[in-house]
Amino acid sequence: MPPRSSSSPLTFNEGKACDAVIREIERRKNATRLNIWSPEQRGDPDPIEFVFDIDEETYALEHTGIEPFAGHIHLSAQAGTHVDPIVKSVTHRLPTADHYELHLPAGALRPFRGKALQNVQRALADFVIAIAPTLPLAQPGRYVTPVAKHIVPDVPFEVS
Repeated sequence: MPPRSSSSPLTFNEGKACDAVIREIERRKNATRLNIWSPEQRGDPDPIEFVFDIDEETYALEHTGIEPFAGHIHLSAQAGTHVDPIVKSVTHRLPTADHYELHLPAGALRPFRGKALQNVQRALADFVIAIAPTLPLAQPGRYVTPVAKHIVPDVPFEVS
């Protein structure tokens, strides 16, 4: 399997979550939603997800995502610049039937810009390509334990 890109957009599934809540209200009221609209899509200054009526009552839904740690959304948005170049460097240079994961400390690449960032990315890609064939295979659905920590030359943080 080719390496997975980390820059997939972060999604909170607002539409699906709101629809599930609306369906539950419909079930409890034994009635159907009417007049559903999205202030957010209309550019309303109070951009909640949906307003709708059920059984002559008006409801307003707002879906808010909760980050697993402060700055997670911003960090995910930076993955295209920070992590994807590493993924692209190792793609097609590793066995496609295998799956590899490189664990970096959250935000470890944030301080780097320009050539410094490229140098760290290149060092990490070279490390992955060199070490991947030496790693033991895990049982499907399992990590090999213990996951080893490594110090990579020209990289100022540990990786696993």
